[in-house]
Amino acid sequence: MIMKKVDLHIHSMYSDGTYTVNEIIERAKENQVELIFICDHSCIEAYDELENKKLDVKILPGVEIDSVDDYIDFHILGYNFDIHDQQFKKFIEENNSRLELVNVKLLEKVIRDHPALSLQEYRNFSYD
Repeated sequence: MIMKKVDLHIHSMYSDGTYTVNEIIERAKENQVELIFICDHSCIEAYDELENKKLDVKILPGVEIDSVDDYIDFHILGYNFDIHDQQFKKFIEENNSRLELVNVKLLEKVIRDHPALSLQEYRNFSYD
């Protein structure tokens, strides 16, 4: 039996990963991974880079949807959806906006307790 290498959960620079989409593809090829899912947090912009590209690695859509219930953060993985579905795209964007508001409120509380920090520093921050 031949086993294929698959990675079901990769983050790109579009959320909290450090690699570009092209770097992810190159690393997958180097490691002989045949199928990957890029599962960024509450965004699917990485898939825009893949439109009309010939790829050496099979890539199927994935997303990590963040959800909060009773102050508990849940991460829900979604796989193989239609990246062109406008209703789904809108859901992802709205979810991301709600989570950003939660982050800002938490940071405002931290700043009240630690005045040396600033909300502007947070807004200007970007991942590597």
